[in-house]
Amino acid sequence: MSKYVVPEGLNKAIIKGFRDAKEGEKIYDPIGLAVIEWFSENPIVPTDKQAEELLMSQLFTPLSKRMSPTLDAVRGVAIEWQKRMFLNLQPELPEEVKELLPCEGSAYTHENMKDRIVAAYELGKKNRE
Repeated sequence: MSKYVVPEGLNKAIIKGFRDAKEGEKIYDPIGLAVIEWFSENPIVPTDKQAEELLMSQLFTPLSKRMSPTLDAVRGVAIEWQKRMFLNLQPELPEEVKELLPCEGSAYTHENMKDRIVAAYELGKKNRE
């Protein structure tokens, strides 16, 4: 699993930029332009929770390093969001956990889900020891 996630629309924009490239033209010019156009039309906006986390991470940095705390906090939030917006937030699941997840299309009964939950609990308990 990759550390980063590329939005589907951005992939399409990159392909379009590649196709729009003219012979003899630097390939990265039309691709870069397609990416910038895509971002202009599809900004990636943090959720309220993400925005709060970003702001809090910037407000509580040492004031001695800042000339204008408010402006530096806003700038810091923008920089931090650029770093985080493509991070894959889906953690990699260990094989032991994958085994406990229902298979696609399966119809689990209450009883066999209970068995899986107990197995997960026991695995966690064992790993803490």
